[in-house]
Parts: sequence; C-alpha cells; structure tokens
Amino acid sequence: MAKRLHHARCVQFQTNVDANHVFGAPAVEAFATLHKRAALPASGVYRHPIPLRAPSSGEQYAFEVDLDACTGCKACVTACHALNGLDPGEAWRSVDLVVGAEDAAGGLQHVTSSCHHCLDPGCMHGCPANAYVKDPRTGVVRHLDGLCIGCRYCTFTCPYGAPQYVPRLGIVRKCDLCVDRLAGGEAPACVQGCPNEAIRVRLVTPSEVRARAERGDFLPHATHPGLTKPATVYRKRKWPEGARLADFERLRPEEAHLPLALMLVLTQASVGAVVAGQMVQHAGVTPASWAGIHAALALGAAVLALGASVLHLGRPLRAWRAILGIRHSWLSREVVAFGLFAALSAGAAAQELGLLPALSPAMRQAWDLGTPAAGAVGLWSSVMLYHRTARPLWNARRVAVRFVLSAVVLGSAATLLCMAITTHGPASAETVRWFRILAVVLIAGTAGKLVAEGAIFLARKRGPGDPLGQAALLLLDALYQWTVLRFLLGWLGGVVLPVLLLLPQRAGAPLPAAGTAAATALLLAGELVERTLFFRSGVAPGRGGSKR
Repeated sequence: MAKRLHHARCVQFQTNVDANHVFGAPAVEAFATLHKRAALPASGVYRHPIPLRAPSSGEQYAFEVDLDACTGCKACVTACHALNGLDPGEAWRSVDLVVGAEDAAGGLQHVTSSCHHCLDPGCMHGCPANAYVKDPRTGVVRHLDGLCIGCRYCTFTCPYGAPQYVPRLGIVRKCDLCVDRLAGGEAPACVQGCPNEAIRVRLVTPSEVRARAERGDFLPHATHPGLTKPATVYRKRKWPEGARLADFERLRPEEAHLPLALMLVLTQASVGAVVAGQMVQHAGVTPASWAGIHAALALGAAVLALGASVLHLGRPLRAWRAILGIRHSWLSREVVAFGLFAALSAGAAAQELGLLPALSPAMRQAWDLGTPAAGAVGLWSSVMLYHRTARPLWNARRVAVRFVLSAVVLGSAATLLCMAITTHGPASAETVRWFRILAVVLIAGTAGKLVAEGAIFLARKRGPGDPLGQAALLLLDALYQWTVLRFLLGWLGGVVLPVLLLLPQRAGAPLPAAGTAAATALLLAGELVERTLFFRSGVAPGRGGSKR
C-alpha cells in the first residue's frame, strides 16, 4: 500500500511539473502560454508564483501559502524530496492535519509547512559552529553543510522543526527555498509541484514580518511567532474554533540523547564536588592523601563529561568548531566554560599529587576561586542553553533547580565517598561533624530535587494539548517505568541510606565506606535516569511543521 501511494505521488508530481513548467518562464511568457491553453484561473486574474524581481534593500523572499487551496495531497513533499535528493526519512516540508473542536463546523484543515526563513532565526543564533547564515540579499536562512559538526542543537532552538538530522552524513540539513532555482527564474520544487497553486513565493519587509508576529498572525497550533518572527505568510478565511493538531493526544517521547544526559550529570557532579571538597579541605578535617584523590575524582568526572559530549556529535573530528559561536550561542559558552573548568581542575589535581610545583598562597587562592567560578559559569550556560529552546519544561527556573540541585547532591555524595575511603581507622569528632553536615545537605538536596521533579505531575490536568500537560502524561504513561525507577533510586540513594547509615555516625568509629559507595552509586544512576527523562519528556510547544 505504501509503495503504491508513493508511486501515485511521484506520478502526480511529474504531472504537476509538466502542467506547471511555465512557472520557470518569464511572467509574460507564462501568461501567454496559459492563455493559449485556456488554463487561466477562473477569476481571470493571473499571478506568477514567484516574484518578478529579486529582493531590493529591506526585502526578503518568503513562502505564501493559501490554506484554503491546500488539499493535503503532499505533492509538495514529494517534489521537495525528489528535486533535493533527500535521504529516506528526511523531509524538508511536511503536511499536518489541523482539526477544530468536536462541535465546530468545518473543523478540518491541512497545513503545508517548511522552514519559515525567520527574521530572527533560532537555528542560526543557537548554532555553535556558525553553520547558518541569513543571506543579506535574499533573506533566506541557509545551512552551510561543510561547517556543521552535527551537534543537533539547532533542532532544539528551531521551534518549527525545520532542521533535520541526517545520520548518514552526520549533519543537519534544511530547506533553502530553492534559492538557486529562484536566481534562475524558476519556482522552488514545492511551488512547482503543487497542483492547486497553494504555495507561492513573495517579497516581504522586516516591518511587515514584525507586525504579523506582534499580532500573533500565524498558525494557531504553532509556537507564537514573536519568538523567531517567521516570514511565511499563511492565508486562511477562517480557522475552525479550537484549532489544534489532529494527533495532539498522541504521546510521543522525544529522543533520549544519552551522551548529553551523561555529560550534564558528570559536569554537575564535578562542579559540586569541587565546591564541597574545598569547604571540607579548608575545614582541615581530611588526611593528607584526601586532596589529591578528591581533585583527581573531580577532574575525571569533568574529562568523562567532555568526552561524552563529543560522542553526541555527528562529526566528532570537527568538535573544535563548537567554540566559534561564543558571541551568540550558549552551547559555545558552555563548551568554553567547562573546558576552562577542566583545565583548572587538572592543574589543581597535578599540584595536589605533586606533579607540578606548589603555587604561592595568593596564586593558589586565586586558582581555588577560579575553578568553581568557571564551573558555575558552565552550569549557568547549560541552564540557558535549554531555556533558549522555549520548551516550557526547560524554562530557566525549572532547569536551574534541577541542575543546581544535581550539583549539590552529587558533589556532596562524591565528597562523602572520598572522606570515607581516605579516613582510616576511627574518625575524629570534627571529621564526623563535617561528614554529618554533608549527609544532611545530601538528604535535603535529594528530597528537594525529587519534590521539584514531581511538581510537573500537577500539570497532567492540562491534558495533552498543553506542552507541560503532555510532559506529565508522558512521564506517567509511556515513560512510567523509568519514572518509577528514577524516584526509587533517588529516595534510596539520597534519603533512605543516608538516614540509616550516614547520619548515625559517631566519633571514634570508622566512616561507612561501603554504605557511602552504595548511596553514591544509586544517586548517580538515578540522576542519569532523570536526565534521560528530561530529554524524553521535553516536548516542544508547537511545531507548525510539526514532527517531520
């Protein structure tokens, strides 16, 4: 059935090309050809499907879509796929079905959508490798394939799902409005393929785009246009009441992004460990061997985190390009900050282990302050990196609570573990006091974090039509087993074991190394599950081109 449908669409596309080949001709010649064929519109008014001139200063190309003429045949999708030679499963244009409320009359509308070549493109501002450019002459947002590192951050920052990751190439690709065809006077593939002439290309001005964005004049089911100011113009006489995607109730977990989950957990554990370790070290309650082991542990976590982040790239050998967008990309800032943090941590570990000469007291104090400061900048960059995507579950407040408390919990656990394995024999009263302080911080941080994570469940009453409601339903339905596992690991490792094994610690007794190791392992596993759920339930607010 699928093969027959694909064949039918290909035949339809070829028919459309044959019938509409005049779109590539000059306007007068096209009009004459249509007049000769008696194929002029019923209205008697002929309109060329592309502008008769190139954009002048202060103008750009934009799609114009007459939704009342769109039948959902997907000839535009087939045309785009064929003429651009896309991979199987790759689509630069999609057709969604929008429906109205159950009691609304005429509540069904097909919506064809592609890249909107926004005035303020999220993909370009988010890209750490400067692989996007907005052409100053045409306004087309172009992706430079040769500069892409395959980090896929643009697939987060574009609220309309335009960039598509291509595993075979290890990069993303997207619609370029067939700008080369436009330069030669030919219509884009989707325009030429549409049998109803529902898609055209027109010229727009920035002031026109901003005015429509301020009015919210766009697609009712998509992200508000004020975020990136999409240039596409949609024409529709009247939207059905309560318009929404037909499959809005379908729960679709997002990709897990395991390397990113591991990177986030380990960087936050490393930053937390440095801060907690410095507090304990300055209290003078640790043996001589403690500092070197603790510094090496924090450094190891940071290095593993950076290594995991490289595994996420489609082109890992070009990872160095990730710092090029530091002026506009939070991802570049995160890479630079954590790179500096890792370098400072390496220096601290080398000094503690005697591999480097000791610094002067003033220099060492500056070094000790600079290391956690670089880590804090990296952590904040991680927060803003996800806040920039405009996904409600990933707003700055929610993400900051998760990431900061992860640093507190894992840093406390790592420091407790180092204290337990380096303190041989009976522990002094002061050592036990700090051990119990960190145990209390661990318990409070874990409980607070689990409560904050569980607060999202209150949004389930909003239903699947709301991004937060869909996230809550995903966690309680499709991802239910993982959600239970996350909370079980968190309560056991961060509350139950510390209360039973760590808080009762008394002076003169050995520190419970085995119990501390078990609690740390459970906490680390729980945080990894939580961060995977963070990605899988991070639903975008609307797509206007939805999930391609």
